[in-house]
Amino acid sequence: MKKFLLLSSVVLLLFLLFGCFLAPKSAELEPGYYVAFNFQYKASDGAEDITVLPGLKMSEVAENEYKLSIAKSDLSNVLEGKDKDGVYWWTVVKVVDPQATKTWIVYGGTGPYDPSVPFLKEDFDALLDTDKVEFYATIPDSTNTIIGFGDNLKDKRDYYFVGTVTDWSHMKMENMGNGVFEATVTASDYVKNIEYKIWSGDNWDITDTLKVLAFNGKNYYATGDNGTFNFDENVKEFKVIFDAHHSKVSFEPLKSTTIETIANVKERLLADDSATFTTTVRGVVTYTYHNSSQPWKDYAFIQDDTDAIKVYKSGIGDVFSLGDLVLVSGEASVYGHDFEIVPDASELISTGNPDPAPMDITGTFIDDASPLYGKLVVFTGTVESTDTYDNVTFLSDGTEITVKDYVGYDWKTGVEYTVKGVIMWNYDRYKVVPRSVDDITEGIDIPLNGDLSDFPADSAVFNDATNDSQWGADNELKQIKVWNNDSYLYLGIDVSVSGNGWLLVMDLGNDTQGATDLSQMSAWARKITLQGFENDAFVASWNNDDGNRHFYTVEGNTCTEKTHEGKTVGSVTEVKIPWSDLGFASGKPTQIKIAAFVVGGDGSSAPDTMPDIVYPDGWQWDTPITIDGFLTYDVK
Repeated sequence: MKKFLLLSSVVLLLFLLFGCFLAPKSAELEPGYYVAFNFQYKASDGAEDITVLPGLKMSEVAENEYKLSIAKSDLSNVLEGKDKDGVYWWTVVKVVDPQATKTWIVYGGTGPYDPSVPFLKEDFDALLDTDKVEFYATIPDSTNTIIGFGDNLKDKRDYYFVGTVTDWSHMKMENMGNGVFEATVTASDYVKNIEYKIWSGDNWDITDTLKVLAFNGKNYYATGDNGTFNFDENVKEFKVIFDAHHSKVSFEPLKSTTIETIANVKERLLADDSATFTTTVRGVVTYTYHNSSQPWKDYAFIQDDTDAIKVYKSGIGDVFSLGDLVLVSGEASVYGHDFEIVPDASELISTGNPDPAPMDITGTFIDDASPLYGKLVVFTGTVESTDTYDNVTFLSDGTEITVKDYVGYDWKTGVEYTVKGVIMWNYDRYKVVPRSVDDITEGIDIPLNGDLSDFPADSAVFNDATNDSQWGADNELKQIKVWNNDSYLYLGIDVSVSGNGWLLVMDLGNDTQGATDLSQMSAWARKITLQGFENDAFVASWNNDDGNRHFYTVEGNTCTEKTHEGKTVGSVTEVKIPWSDLGFASGKPTQIKIAAFVVGGDGSSAPDTMPDIVYPDGWQWDTPITIDGFLTYDVK
């Protein structure tokens, strides 16, 4: 009898201690906001299957702000054995009518892929039983989001900012306390739109458990879609703030300005050619003129994605260099036939940038009100005549084009040339003005415009098998074209990628030892092994972004990036590489071995290759592959 009374007392005590907390019945609930774990609502067929525990009700701490502070020992009773691969997932449920579960609101949703908030079992287990786990909620206007919800179990984690402005390298964020992490980012150029992630490691190759903490501003486990943010102005430096207590990312501009497109400046000047106004533009320097004895005559041309304009200021030709990306602020006006800016301030953003893709004006009449003014152009034509004032007259598809030759080229009448230069007013007309003899090619030069049909008929053409990618038609190699002249190697590739990239690697047959295990390369490392050839140089692109295309030479496993001329339009990329940049100061190789790959992020393999390979059974995104064949191009 005494044993029975003692056992009854223990059961009663346990019920008093934990019964109210664990009781799942809706009758014991009150209206309000509750923390709910996914095992309480995920994969349920309807709201009537959701269970909410009274002990997980949040308290209102300010208008629309709620918090739950609970001892680890109490929460352990709920979570025991309920983690999913070392992770607990939770969100907030609004109980409207405790007796009518269909009226309850589950923020984020109840579907298997709807967003919720994670914390790691290892972080929870590291707490003392008396430590408090704190859940925070700023109730959002929308019910299909978890932004505003977070917890203190991420407070001791390391976070890294990665994005387009860091070239996807990992920048460690400073832990400011109270779940706030910050980083100050200086971009290589003024930006208005960025893509990013808040990553949970200092590299991409982290455990799947850690990956669940990666955040893109909308959801966790952000291994796929990137977050996006649009600044109101063009920003060079900003602070990024990750509030883990509320799953919120914010951005604070530190250095910004309003940049006008050059096309818009010229449009305003054309509307009133007597107008003057102050503006700020940004562009790549495509032409400079410097007169050391009369520096007040100096000028330069800059070009952005929309148009080009003259920059006129004493000494500017000695300050700007071809390939400089500059920010120019000053007074815009029309002076005679020139659209120009007289700057009162300029900023060098970066150097060594490639030329904008020249516009092909073969057969185009350049009239006296030319919209081509200041632009970098290219044309092919035959020399009809030259004069003693350095004017060269061409016939280009039946149209006369004049070149102003300041570079002293030895022209031959009746010979066909491809000429690149900037269009500017000279004496009585608009003329094409080359910058150096390198802008002049005797014979054909393929325009870089995203059109592979411009490749000559004697180009090498390699076609990939259709629908053979492991990742489907959105990530599929299609065609490669190759051609050369004595000055350049031309490459064209048609490849679809969606959230991924591609590589085109070349064995140049030179004396330099290139890479064979691409996973060891210092840039664009991927789990690909080359057998029977090596990677001496390669072109790479991420997501077919014209601004995220790169050219590298390779020695050993060290990759050296070099500027290049190229253009990406849709799925087609064309590049033009001088033989000298491939290591041939004179002459050229006799043969080039080529292979191409669709690739994922760092540490990935390749779901599609040219030439094709047989994939191993059970191939996954990071399963290493070996390619023992190559495409062969015989150099002309």
